[in-house]
Amino acid sequence: AFSNLGVRHLRLKNCSLATLSAFSFLGGLMQMTMRKLEISNNDRPITLPDRILIGLKMDEVIITNSKLASVSFLLDSTVQTVDLSNNQLGDDILEHFKEISTIKHLYLNNIQLTEFVFSPWMKNLVSLSLENNDIDEILLNPTKSLSHLFALNLRNNKLNMLPRNIGIILPNVTLLDLGRNQLTEFPMLLDMKNLSQLRLDGNKIQTLGQKWQPFLEQLQLLVLTGNPLHCNCELQWFKDWMASRTYQQTQV
Repeated sequence: AFSNLGVRHLRLKNCSLATLSAFSFLGGLMQMTMRKLEISNNDRPITLPDRILIGLKMDEVIITNSKLASVSFLLDSTVQTVDLSNNQLGDDILEHFKEISTIKHLYLNNIQLTEFVFSPWMKNLVSLSLENNDIDEILLNPTKSLSHLFALNLRNNKLNMLPRNIGIILPNVTLLDLGRNQLTEFPMLLDMKNLSQLRLDGNKIQTLGQKWQPFLEQLQLLVLTGNPLHCNCELQWFKDWMASRTYQQTQV
């Protein structure tokens, strides 16, 4: 019944779905008109058949707050935007993404991750959001730099440090959110030559050496609110630097 409707965006909100395969409109999806699938606020654990998106020109999949049990339905798809936020998926789901190299925008907020490994399968990522997880360690395992990644959100995790060479692996990041972590020192980001917006609010940073001044000059936005910065002679240069940028968008 749905095969001739030309539906491009299917939204299923506030449902009690257990699976999608039993629906009569699945045949309609195979007519390749569907571009966006959205399921949200599903109150039952939902399982989608493995590789259900093969043959579809699906651009965007959003399944949030829906008790999603697995991400194997994404295997061998050509989807470019994936949002699986607010599902209890855990670290194991990351293995499945190795077979999906087309993803450009990935949102895995609040899915109970405890660590994250930057890997070669992320070579096409443009934006990555990992907010509200329990990540306490970032690992780097790419064969070369992930040069397409421009926006990285690691807000509200448990990071107390970053890999020293993270800027070499992520050279073109322009937006970086590290707010509400447990960083005690200003992170080593000198190799992020294109970084323009940096959020470090809500961490545990107490001081900021003058060696960082050249790096700060490249920023258009710096947020340091909520850090226990000690106002002493070591920070005099920072006070002077802020005064010289009164009319620019810098927040402390």
